[in-house]
Amino acid sequence: MSIESIDDQETDLLIEIRRFIRAVDKHSTKLAEKHGVTVAQLVVLQELKNEETLKESVIGNRLDLSKKVVREIIDRLVRIDILKIEEGSELESDRIVSLAEAGYEILSNNPALLQNILLEELKSVDEWQKNMILASFQRMNNLIEAEDIRAAPIIATGDITEPEPTPETDINRVLRPEKTDIELVKVESLSQLEKHISSDELAKFLCEHMEPFDDSTDYTKQGIKDSLTGKPDKGGFIILAKNDGQIVGALVMLATGMKNYIPGYCLLFIGVDSSERGAGIGQQIMNHALEITKGDVYLHVEENNPAKRLYERMGFKHTYAEMRYYPTEVNT
Repeated sequence: MSIESIDDQETDLLIEIRRFIRAVDKHSTKLAEKHGVTVAQLVVLQELKNEETLKESVIGNRLDLSKKVVREIIDRLVRIDILKIEEGSELESDRIVSLAEAGYEILSNNPALLQNILLEELKSVDEWQKNMILASFQRMNNLIEAEDIRAAPIIATGDITEPEPTPETDINRVLRPEKTDIELVKVESLSQLEKHISSDELAKFLCEHMEPFDDSTDYTKQGIKDSLTGKPDKGGFIILAKNDGQIVGALVMLATGMKNYIPGYCLLFIGVDSSERGAGIGQQIMNHALEITKGDVYLHVEENNPAKRLYERMGFKHTYAEMRYYPTEVNT
């Protein structure tokens, strides 16, 4: 059938199908380029995000993947030191796996899955519309006789067990991309900040790119103000990371006016543009901040925040359990 022989509606349908395929392919390529993993490999990593260890069978059951497919994915991730097999289970039929340091590093950059974005958007779609979308896809698969093809609930092009780049240089390039050449600007007053970005715009940037580990916009604004004009000390500062004049990262450091048993600085916020992650920007900002403060810094990080591993690798220690008293909450 030639293009000339189909009507406008059929043309539009083919265009929309092609758009969907290209969007999936583009996302998969970007994921591999920035983080060095395929979609299926990232799905496996995310299953281990909040777990110390998991059995291969548990991962397979959660993701609706066969034992053979799960093993192939895990084997490839082990070969490039992203996962590791727990000692004593190497020869078992159901091995126990955990994240290696490189795995934590990948997750600390919060790589997004297209399917998670889609599922989040579908929450706002009415149930009847979801049923229509499902029926349309089922009908389309029936038309091309694809309804009997077994598929996992993973949106990706190509084979689920698509291999990682084979040359070692390619693996290193993908897992550790060259650092983005950025300009780091230290700001010590609100008037200096306004030359680059308003405090409101900076708060919006941080909230957007720290999500879901962000504070409210009002708290973020207050932290920015306190870091530059607050007491007991006016020695706080902000670091802005710029790339071609555009802000791609920011750090807000509050001076405590203390020393020794309470560090002199408290790291309030650090955020990197989500489209620029994986290029070492956050590491450069943190290193610059530690040089300025001479390492006299403490911070708060949620236990389930992947960035916790990055801080630990930089030398931060998890020594104390933070406890807060909220007088509005009455214990009964």
